Amino acid sequence: MLQRLYLNCRQSSVFKIVTPGQKKALSAFYKILTWQQRLAIANYLNSVIYSYPEHNPPKSNRGICSAQSMDLELE
Repeated sequence: MLQRLYLNCRQSSVFKIVTPGQKKALSAFYKILTWQQRLAIANYLNSVIYSYPEHNPPKSNRGICSAQSMDLELE
């Protein structure tokens, strides 16, 4: 079932206009999926959008942002 869904994702465009009936059917379909299946779909779609291999996401550059304590002196 999940492979069929992936196939449908590959064939559809990113932005797709749907009728209210189609929207209701899609909503009902995604509600029956487990959270693991929905997470796998989100991972696949992110890999398509950001052009990286599905099972090898890019590493985060932790040097860009870092959490530091702000010591503010209030007078």
